[in-house]
Amino acid sequence: MRDFHALELSRREAEINRENLEDRTIEELELDVSNAYNTWRTTKGDSDRPAENREEMDEESNLLRIEIKKLGNVNLDAIEEESNLEERNVELAQQVIDIDSSVESLTSLINELEELSKTKFEETFNLIREHFAGPQGMFRKMFGGGSADIMMLPDEDGNVDLLESGIEIKAKPPGKQPRVISQLSGGEQAMTAVALLLSIFKAKPSPFCVLDEVDAALDEANTHRFVRSLHHFLDNSHFIVITHHKRTMIECDKLYGVTMQERGVSKHVAVTVDDVGNKGEIAASVHTKLANVEQDNPEMSTKIVDELPIVETTTSEPANVE
Repeated sequence: MRDFHALELSRREAEINRENLEDRTIEELELDVSNAYNTWRTTKGDSDRPAENREEMDEESNLLRIEIKKLGNVNLDAIEEESNLEERNVELAQQVIDIDSSVESLTSLINELEELSKTKFEETFNLIREHFAGPQGMFRKMFGGGSADIMMLPDEDGNVDLLESGIEIKAKPPGKQPRVISQLSGGEQAMTAVALLLSIFKAKPSPFCVLDEVDAALDEANTHRFVRSLHHFLDNSHFIVITHHKRTMIECDKLYGVTMQERGVSKHVAVTVDDVGNKGEIAASVHTKLANVEQDNPEMSTKIVDELPIVETTTSEPANVE
């Protein structure tokens, strides 16, 4: 009787432990063991039920262990690193959006500037073309007749890009056939270039213009036309002309004399047109006079040089140093 009572207590204790385990399973694992067992018993005939063969289960377990070992050590910082990479990815994605927006804005600005540049260039080109090749253009004034033109060169497809295409100059001096500028003589090329230069200057004038020996290849008659053409601009501009041509010196308002007796050393001298030879050289008497002044009175020589002599161009009056 005592043994029976002990067995009954053990049974009751086992039932209580089972109930506690079921409660803990439901609470912690959210799994109802009784229902899961009943479900398994109901579906144990299906093909996807757990393997009943112990050897098969051990083999599958070993394969899983091998696969786990292949994965290597677990990086405990991987989760944090993944979070940082995700944040960095979001930042880079935003940067890509900003860059795409900037590219679109810059592309729009470039297109707008190109259209504005084409419009301005076309207006200026047509204005220069009129000043150069028109009935009252500089080419006809410089040559006393003839005709000329400047035009945009098309590409291989016959299209003209105002900002990329080249410019061709054609000229027809009086009594000659039309030619491109490279086929003209040296004097004609110089005259055509000066006519185009003055046409550009007429389209966009400035207070001062420096011309460095542009008349070097011109004969007497063409030099006279060149100098006379400058008179049309004198109301608004001043011209500084570096020249060896006596005809140009005669037509100028002020004359600066510059000589180089020693290589690399330039000196200012007071001259008149009468002191200049036919080839633009300063007479030897001027050099002699300057040398005598330097020898007799070096201080006076320095003063003369520092004052930069400016002489009225006249052949009838003696030189007056201002």
